[in-house]
Amino acid sequence: DQGVQDAYATYYKWASDAKYTVGGADGTVNTKFLDAIYKVFSNPAEAMMVKQSGFAGGSIATQFPDLKYGTDYDFFEFPGVQGLQGGADFMFSFSDSAAAKALVSYLTGTVGGQNWAKANFGLSPNKNADGNYSDPQSIKLSTILSGATGFTFDIGDAIGAPFNNAEFKGVVDVVQGKDIASTLATIAAAQTESLK
Repeated sequence: DQGVQDAYATYYKWASDAKYTVGGADGTVNTKFLDAIYKVFSNPAEAMMVKQSGFAGGSIATQFPDLKYGTDYDFFEFPGVQGLQGGADFMFSFSDSAAAKALVSYLTGTVGGQNWAKANFGLSPNKNADGNYSDPQSIKLSTILSGATGFTFDIGDAIGAPFNNAEFKGVVDVVQGKDIASTLATIAAAQTESLK
């Protein structure tokens, strides 16, 4: 698909350029996950912002306890996007026992949604959690999610390990300058195999 190839080409342009990323291609593929978040807070700052998931605020608060959310750091919804993309956990019940049914009923019910929100354990998929979050970051995340026109799961949360590994390796290969078309063909083959 030409659109996918174009997206990878655009990603390569900025992810490999030291003008846009700390350390260029080498920094993009070799910087540890949390270290990438913390570069914004180094002195002097090595980056002006970082694209990350909602949990980044907790990591920042742990690493830099003197910084205050809303004053020293914040986040924003990516402008112009018609829906959101994000990670999620899936819940399945492999039993129809009374206990399993009670747990599912609780987690999907009003009280379960409200208590999940009050615990500040990330956003709840239960719409009854809205309006019950107590920390400002969760409130803002919830407001953004509730106002979204749609939601798409991040690919990593919805695919098996072989396809996931091929997709991750493909992104790294492209950032390191490998051919996009052949890399995408390898990823597509892993996808096809995973769907058998």
